[in-house]
Amino acid sequence: MKLTEHFTLEEFRCRCGCGCEQAWVEECRRTAEILESLRAQINADPELDMYRVGDFSITVECGVRCPKRNVEVGGADHSAHLSTDYQGAADTWVPGLPEAIWARYAFKHFKGCILYTKKHFVHVDRRRNAVYYAIDGRKVDNLEA
Repeated sequence: MKLTEHFTLEEFRCRCGCGCEQAWVEECRRTAEILESLRAQINADPELDMYRVGDFSITVECGVRCPKRNVEVGGADHSAHLSTDYQGAADTWVPGLPEAIWARYAFKHFKGCILYTKKHFVHVDRRRNAVYYAIDGRKVDNLEA
């Protein structure tokens, strides 16, 4: 199922195959809409030309997770990925673009954003509670910290 021009529900699916993402189609769509906007921004930014080989795409590595899958991957007990209370989470990366640069864009558009430098991805979410930004588990006020 297509959520936006460049994102599908398949990308947000629980990787165990249980289908729990079906209960969260609209939440996935809202996250995909933000990612779609970010995709347009990074593709329009001439400062990123040194990294560009064609258009940038955004890969969603993980979206919705059932509780069983969350345990399997070592997710947080109250993860924004959880199907019991999904908060628009996605673990993302942009092929060809350094994670720190991708994170600078994402930090401006999501209430939850964590840059994982060793794992080479950026977690984003639309959490309902307080804003939370971090780099490798260390809370920061902005990406420059």
